[in-house]
Amino acid sequence: MLHTISPSSEILEIAKPAFLKWLYQNNQSKWKLIWKWINAQPLFQVFHSIQDLLDSPRRFIELKEIQQHREFHFSVLENQKRQLFFLGAIGITGSLFGIYSRITLITDVALGITGISLVAYIICSWKQKNWLKSLKK
Repeated sequence: MLHTISPSSEILEIAKPAFLKWLYQNNQSKWKLIWKWINAQPLFQVFHSIQDLLDSPRRFIELKEIQQHREFHFSVLENQKRQLFFLGAIGITGSLFGIYSRITLITDVALGITGISLVAYIICSWKQKNWLKSLKK
């Protein structure tokens, strides 16, 4: 870009004052800048690759633990939903038995159990949906 602005002048002549001004205003020391520049060179990228290769087992273990935690949390929510579904099915069966046998106490208790399990199932599904949304972020 500097060459297109001023093709007759040397790039170092134009960039050196601005670079030195930036270097003095920057809070980093010159040695840190030189170290970052050396590490950015393609020759030293091999060392970064080796270091990444050596770090990969640790990262794999961390990712595996995170995945196991997520699977455990998901299975807990799924088990709660399944148990609440079965409780609701038992409540509906009990209410039908109460209607068949004409015992209002059994019908009322069974309908109460069905209502409670329905509300708890909706809450559990809502929690699971929010948890899955938070995983995508």
